Amino acid sequence: MKVLRQPKVQVQKLEQARETLGTVSTPTPKKNDAFGVTTRKSNALEGTSASFVPSRSMSFESWNVLNAMPARDRDRLSPQEKDLIHSVVAELKESVEKQKLSYVPVFGYLSLRKDNHRELGLASQSDVVAGVHTQEAHLPDHDIGVVASTIYRGTPTHPGVVAGLSAEQGASTPGTILKVPLHRAEELLGIIFHREYFAEDDLVGDKPQAMYKPVLREVKTEDGQTVNALVFITNPDSAKDINAEGKMTAGQLAWFMGATGGFRSEKGQFGGLCFDYWNKSYFGTDKVIREAIDLAKYVPSPETIDWLSQNAPKDPRAMAALNVVLELFQGAALPIDLKTRQRENQSLERNPVRKPVDVQAEVERYLAL
Repeated sequence: MKVLRQPKVQVQKLEQARETLGTVSTPTPKKNDAFGVTTRKSNALEGTSASFVPSRSMSFESWNVLNAMPARDRDRLSPQEKDLIHSVVAELKESVEKQKLSYVPVFGYLSLRKDNHRELGLASQSDVVAGVHTQEAHLPDHDIGVVASTIYRGTPTHPGVVAGLSAEQGASTPGTILKVPLHRAEELLGIIFHREYFAEDDLVGDKPQAMYKPVLREVKTEDGQTVNALVFITNPDSAKDINAEGKMTAGQLAWFMGATGGFRSEKGQFGGLCFDYWNKSYFGTDKVIREAIDLAKYVPSPETIDWLSQNAPKDPRAMAALNVVLELFQGAALPIDLKTRQRENQSLERNPVRKPVDVQAEVERYLAL
């Protein structure tokens, strides 16, 4: 892999470069379908809502999703978020009745496309039957983007990125329609909203904590029908929408894809390598994302970053390796507010799983590029 070196590369500690995102502007090319339809084994590490326990006092006629949420979740929602959920669910209910559907349609992409048995009220992913519980579909004029992950696929000090969804004329995002049973609509919609709103609820401040925003969109099924479905798109007001303008370069995006997240609960270990999330799930042809996935395997470990920062001023070998890192990832920096806005007294037991690191082997890998 050839690296084009700049005549003068300023040596600096990577921690100092993390306070703002790089300003290199690369136009995002037109994107094709983002995810293939190949059936894969469900990943139990993604978007789990297993911790959700719905309220016992629910009305199956009103679809009062807020009522289905535990009080601790409702209390964390702003008045504006509560109004939005109430409004969207009311519109969804009216749409289901107007379409004379026997189910509640929810469009799932990436993790919700492959890991959705809880949201369908089933015991395991093996119980989900394509064509019965789900139907392949695509969402026109929307495409995959990224949002920051500081729990499942990253940490506050080195966030990862997971898939988001934003409007883009002419694009198309493949996914699946979840056929949520009507008689359990309120309960299961409560589980879905819990997943999309609280899976990464670790920030405080004026900005909404939710990474995603509920909307209704027309979705095209594989047999040509149009269904008005609930879709969770990227929340443009969220602090975790870190690439709102789509100008992040492949090198900058790769830095996030090289993160590691995860946590432990009584149900097991969840989350993991951000690289695995994209490498195993992304089947699209977008140039920036594809190049970022290829570069992500070169992201240095925290131990190597420390060694390079400490030794570069006095060791030509370390300086050369650090220059390669800075050029590969094009001045990538981590949004400082994802670290400083962390909510206090989190019960989350963070447990990023990392492999043993050979710092000198990583250094030699950079010198060989």
